[in-house]
Amino acid sequence: MTWLKRKRTAVFIDNSALKSVGYNFESKSMESICDIAYTEDIQIAGTQILKREFVKHFYQLIKEDEFKINKLKMSRYFKEAKKEATEILNVVRAEEEWQHYLDEFKVKMCDSDINWRDVFDDYFFGKPPFSVGKKKNEFPDAFNLKLLENEFKNFNIVVISGDKDFSGWADNKKKFHFRSLKEFIDSYFKIAEEVFYNDITKVFEENKHIIESRIKESLKENSIYETNSYNTDVEDVEILNLELNLKEITSIDKESEMASFSLEFSGIVILNLYSAVYVRDPVDRDIRFEGYNRNSIELPYKVNYKFDLYECGLIENEEEDIKIARIDIDPNWEDEVQY
Repeated sequence: MTWLKRKRTAVFIDNSALKSVGYNFESKSMESICDIAYTEDIQIAGTQILKREFVKHFYQLIKEDEFKINKLKMSRYFKEAKKEATEILNVVRAEEEWQHYLDEFKVKMCDSDINWRDVFDDYFFGKPPFSVGKKKNEFPDAFNLKLLENEFKNFNIVVISGDKDFSGWADNKKKFHFRSLKEFIDSYFKIAEEVFYNDITKVFEENKHIIESRIKESLKENSIYETNSYNTDVEDVEILNLELNLKEITSIDKESEMASFSLEFSGIVILNLYSAVYVRDPVDRDIRFEGYNRNSIELPYKVNYKFDLYECGLIENEEEDIKIARIDIDPNWEDEVQY
């Protein structure tokens, strides 16, 4: 079961996951999360419980290292805090960093009310996230899950946390749990590429007739055909058939909603040939034009075609390489100048 469906997905990053990157929103993982959030495939979710955990741990982080400010690179606020690292200011900084998280990652807070009795029912019946040995410590997680389920009823719900107890909740509720930011990001890009591949393939099928039409126009250009005779030329071309033998997506750029295609068309064309017929008058020895001799031949062809296709249907950067078999003219039907 894939978590990335057509309906949106709410993603809750718990404090342990944020702490694992040192609350550094400029880390590679968090930048990737931010980029994904702006695609609107996901909605980052937050709760008041998460806010309190975040502020508490971030404040402790500042307080523990307030004498080592010069070595810290985890927040844009640390350099300023060097001269004013007081207890009050540290709390303010932690609050500001939380607000930065809300703004930068477009976090939606879960503000709906929940029934506390539901949480205690889970506690007494030992349902996830409550586990043997540390049930009391799971109450914040349990309330967070109830808030998420209540706020995002029509969403898929993903929780990113190093706490393995969330796995039991995910299995029971048919929700989804990732143990780390990297695990979630890897899963997202893999599924997103598959989804986009299916989408762009559908767009290709819808626009294939445009490509085929352009191939046919190219094949009807007389200039691409050469014969081994100076006296015979191509008058016109009929396309007997056009088959798409190979469809390959050589590269995908989901950010630009574009994919590069490499196709191979093949088939048979009918070349209608003509040759001017001249004869020399046996009396005055003048050359006289008698008309044209005409014939038709079937000729196989192959076209390698490359282009970029956008999800909106726009086709760009088209390149074609038309390969035609050698055209040998049968001299039996071609009348040359007779002396």
